[in-house]
Amino acid sequence: MHSLAFLSQKGGVGKTSIALNIAVLLAKRGKKVCLLDHDFFGPSLYTFIKPEVHWLNDFLIKGGNPSDVLFDISTKWNLPGKLWMGFANPTSEAVQQIIRIDQKTSIKMLQNLVKLKKTLESEPFKVDYFIIDSSPGTGFNTVNVMLVTDVNMFLVKVSNADIIGSSEMIQGLTNQLKNRVLLIANQVPVNSIDTQEKKEELANLIMKNFVEKVQDIHYIGAIPTDGELQLAEFAAALETLRGGPPKRIIHIIEKPDHVFSKTIESFLPSILDKIN
Repeated sequence: MHSLAFLSQKGGVGKTSIALNIAVLLAKRGKKVCLLDHDFFGPSLYTFIKPEVHWLNDFLIKGGNPSDVLFDISTKWNLPGKLWMGFANPTSEAVQQIIRIDQKTSIKMLQNLVKLKKTLESEPFKVDYFIIDSSPGTGFNTVNVMLVTDVNMFLVKVSNADIIGSSEMIQGLTNQLKNRVLLIANQVPVNSIDTQEKKEELANLIMKNFVEKVQDIHYIGAIPTDGELQLAEFAAALETLRGGPPKRIIHIIEKPDHVFSKTIESFLPSILDKIN
């Protein structure tokens, strides 16, 4: 079983959306995939699909049967492969509980995460790809995720604060945990990378800033954003404000020809090459 964690220096960089779309794309290609929302401070996987299982938080803190937190969405989304998902509890009470976690409980959470991983490696799951969407920053949640995954995908936004903060974060974490590190720049204005020359210039500038601090890092590329994507996210948020259920677009399923989906597809071979 191959394992991949999505991490970032701060929230709002699009980890969950990219992790979910990659997981769906793999399942569309016949793979068995598990995606966990391990971002306990700001979970958002539930905004794409309503959970019908127990919360991941409760299992990690209290223990229990790992199968109880895994939701099989494969049939509903007509996926040739398998996709199981685990959801973090978004309530304020659950977030406060995580904030108050002590070292002893964080170790127990790591042990139960390892237990869940071993379950996924066994029948009836036999998962090919184990993907975790982690909390931003360098807290115990992030460290636990890095300890149970082989490859770490860091997402950055092209802003001074995020580039500098992310490079420092990656350096600090990878000095202790020798995982393979991948890097994606997300939410880049589409007209800023609409030629190969622009893409290469951005890649060179980003790598120059990261390679000085992190030697073994692989830049995958930049994912563009455009007005259509931003309007879709706004419309979903507006519907939620009106009292409707959260329902964000899964581009790989609903808009496979959009530049976001096409970019994810084009990146997949490079990502799998580093994971496999």
